[in-house]
Amino acid sequence: MTLTAFHLSGIGLHQKGSVFHSLRSCSLVGIVFLVFLAGACKHKSTPPRKEDSSGATLELLVITDNKEQWEGSLGDTIRAYFGQIQTAMTQPEPLFTLAHLEVSGFNRMFQHHHNILILSVDPQAKQSQTETRRDLWAEPQRVIKVTAPAYPILIAEVDSQKTAFRDLFMETEYARTTKTDKTLPETELIKQLEKEY
Repeated sequence: MTLTAFHLSGIGLHQKGSVFHSLRSCSLVGIVFLVFLAGACKHKSTPPRKEDSSGATLELLVITDNKEQWEGSLGDTIRAYFGQIQTAMTQPEPLFTLAHLEVSGFNRMFQHHHNILILSVDPQAKQSQTETRRDLWAEPQRVIKVTAPAYPILIAEVDSQKTAFRDLFMETEYARTTKTDKTLPETELIKQLEKEY
């Protein structure tokens, strides 16, 4: 009798242990699944790193619909402000070195430039629109696009916002210089450490 009672008690414990063991296994599988899912979500939310931007320091790439816009009043407005000579420099230098492309030649190769100003006339537009994007195709980068329904309106828009544009482009210059400086070795510190150790 004691053997049967022991056996039944053993089965009862085994059954309870089996349920507990199954619950514990399900919980463990659930926790592992949640950790995996959280890791997968976190991985997907990290955007891929963009390519480094290109172009010389203080260089501005200006994109227009055609050559006539660049050679006309629109180009004159851009050159008068962004190409003005800096008076505080030891030698005469422009605020920005200007490079020009027509929109038909603006391809992937030029999209990595760090400062891009796109100027366009769209007769279908009801009003002028200015858009700005940071790190659109490369990093660091500033892209400003101004669209207007007529050529004289485009010139007026650029003229009225030129100071704000300059400030945004200068921010990109600062970010680019800071990024470059971080990649350069601290030569003085390295020399001092080599000397002492």
